[in-house]
Amino acid sequence: ETAQFAWLKSGPLAWAGDTVAGIITMLTVFGLLYGLFWSCVLLMGRVAQPRGHGMLASFALSLVPIAVGYNIAHYVNFFIQTGQQAIVQVSDPFGRGWDLFGTAAWQPAVGIISPYVTWYVQVGAIIIGHVAAVYVAHRVAMKHFGSQSAVVSSQLPMVILMVIYTTVSLWIIAQPVYIAQAQSRDADKRQRDFQEVLHPPAAPPPPPGPIR
Repeated sequence: ETAQFAWLKSGPLAWAGDTVAGIITMLTVFGLLYGLFWSCVLLMGRVAQPRGHGMLASFALSLVPIAVGYNIAHYVNFFIQTGQQAIVQVSDPFGRGWDLFGTAAWQPAVGIISPYVTWYVQVGAIIIGHVAAVYVAHRVAMKHFGSQSAVVSSQLPMVILMVIYTTVSLWIIAQPVYIAQAQSRDADKRQRDFQEVLHPPAAPPPPPGPIR
């Protein structure tokens, strides 16, 4: 749970409860992202006069690489860890105690890849997805706009939008790392406080008396 969502639950959405607050937040974020995309396509039409109609539907194709990249980034660790269960299930697909291929007792390997490798895969998937989205948007623009100069000028709003989407995506996948670090700092602080209670610092020695 991010600090932002915790603030929403305890503040503006305190009346809603966790489930309803999550639904409202999800729908709000979706609306904001869709609004940004719609505004970007509208601005592209103002910057360079398009040929024909259906720009919004056509440029929606540029969101597909982003969706693919973000799903890879979001589920790569889940797929690697939980996907190993397929090795077990293939020997006992119906849960009847079979061991067709000798893998029914196989134990999935925990931590098969390091968090650093997972992080680089996630970042790479997001960046590649957004670069591919810019390319798709450029190809669609070549279809809708007459001249090369109009195609280039129309792409400026889309590039800015992709930078915003990339920044938001990288921020989202960084949240588990940030939360883990915050929890680690809190645990260290609690441990230090506990040790201070068990072993309080010694009182300083009294000052020396007057010399007689």
